[in-house]
Amino acid sequence: MISSNASEPYYEMALNGPLDSDAQENSSHSYAASKSLLFTINDLLDLTCLESGWQTSSLEPFNLQETIDKATCLYQKEAKQQNLKFCLEIEDSPNAVVRDETKIQTVVQNLTANA
Repeated sequence: MISSNASEPYYEMALNGPLDSDAQENSSHSYAASKSLLFTINDLLDLTCLESGWQTSSLEPFNLQETIDKATCLYQKEAKQQNLKFCLEIEDSPNAVVRDETKIQTVVQNLTANA
């Protein structure tokens, strides 16, 4: 999986800097487009790994709510900047599940990005 951590601080500086409304909107769209492209690339890499048999599952116990919170934190910040309400409520969520945490996090990120 490719991470966007290297470019994120630069986008945040641009988005929080002294920009006029057009530049702010363009920077915001550029940031969203780069995240979308990153998810697409990661999906293609995952698909390639699945088809070639390279990808394996790591079944470990993890906290489902914490994983979902990590997967959606970027979108919560973005929604707040756009004065949107973003919430994800899970009723009766188990504290620990045994699955591949990385894959669950990727699915939640993809669903959130497409919402």
